[in-house]
Amino acid sequence: MTSRSKLAGKRDSFFLESASTLATQIVLIAISVVGGAMVARILGPELKGKAALIDLLAHCGFMFFSLGLGASFSFAIAKDKYRNSQIVSAAIVSGVILWLIGVSAFTLSWNLHRSIWSGLPINFLVIGALLALNYILINYGTRILIGQGKINEVNAASLIKALVNFSLVVIAVWYFDLGLAGLLVGLLASTVVQIVTIGWLTREDVHFDPFWSGDFIAQNLTYGLKSHALLVINFLNYRVDLALLKHFDGDFSVGIYSLAVGMAELMWLIPNSAVAPLFSRVATADAMDGCERTLRTVRFSILILTLMSVVGVFVGSPAIHLLYGKEFGDSYYPFLALLPGICLFPVFKLLTVDLAARGRPGIGTIASAIALLINVGANCWLIPRLGVVGAGLATSISYLCMSTVVLALFMRINKRSLREILWLNDSDRKLIWGILKSAYKRVRDLVAGARG
Repeated sequence: MTSRSKLAGKRDSFFLESASTLATQIVLIAISVVGGAMVARILGPELKGKAALIDLLAHCGFMFFSLGLGASFSFAIAKDKYRNSQIVSAAIVSGVILWLIGVSAFTLSWNLHRSIWSGLPINFLVIGALLALNYILINYGTRILIGQGKINEVNAASLIKALVNFSLVVIAVWYFDLGLAGLLVGLLASTVVQIVTIGWLTREDVHFDPFWSGDFIAQNLTYGLKSHALLVINFLNYRVDLALLKHFDGDFSVGIYSLAVGMAELMWLIPNSAVAPLFSRVATADAMDGCERTLRTVRFSILILTLMSVVGVFVGSPAIHLLYGKEFGDSYYPFLALLPGICLFPVFKLLTVDLAARGRPGIGTIASAIALLINVGANCWLIPRLGVVGAGLATSISYLCMSTVVLALFMRINKRSLREILWLNDSDRKLIWGILKSAYKRVRDLVAGARG
């Protein structure tokens, strides 16, 4: 096989995996929209705000105490540094230990953050803590599968989890009218199912294999902590607005704003569908091939998100009223405020993934840390003045800063111009034209067949 045919095979594999992930994301989005609309109508803004706070608690536990080891395990497997069974053993043991440390830290520091969780029963907080453990194990297992190039298996596990969650929520919230408790129990059960699915997919490596050599621990912790800093700072960038809204405006505003965030982030299914295949391919590709793949993905993501945002401006308000009810009508305005940041965010996310796959996870951390400081300041100034719209504007400003910083560093490292990264080139336009022609031909043939 020639080098050109090998390159073509890798390119085809990347696009097939991205297409598979995109198709899975679309199904997940459909399930999420239907389930979310049903839950929002039953719970209302205030209880939805409480649900968002429980989710915030679970993700805080995951983000702060996973130590970025998922990214480290994925990188180590992609580079074939250690036995798979060693990495799986380390994932299970370290996940449980780090979670226990997290629960202890949360309990001991309760007086420092108790105001955020005011009004939430203790049993809901326990469910949030258990969700944090499951999120850690799911992240480790998923990243191991990504390192092995098993993108379709990752998609299958996510799809199974979503279907189970939807089914349980329908039964608990709608049929038995268990409210917020039913929603949380359904979510917890679905994450257990996802863990079992991932365990089955990695069953050949699920046996204890000693991993506590100094080299293994040092290398994985070094890479993991670099990625961990990025994960934590990114998480704060994504969710600090919820905590500040709770402080300034209460549960009702959190419920209104969380719906706007959820709608806006649905648009990320395009760049998200490329993240796992991109990391897997860039980590094992030569520098030039991986960079070109990343840049095309960035350009196409920006184009598609811009088009989706234009559509969202016109259909967002009627869609919210139709799906979620008039109680959530005010979610449209923070949704609009979030759109500029949503469109630019793929620049940060995809370029950071590319750099991390080349062993440079610290660059994204720098960009996100700068943006976090701006985000907190902007939220504290804008929320008291503009409420939920201010939170949306602050988030957009933060995403713009993140993207600008990582873009500048990527250009410097890879000697690329702004035009090469963001502007569609002749090859892109030819590809788009070819896709449109092919789609038109298929539609024409279908119409002709229907008439015949």
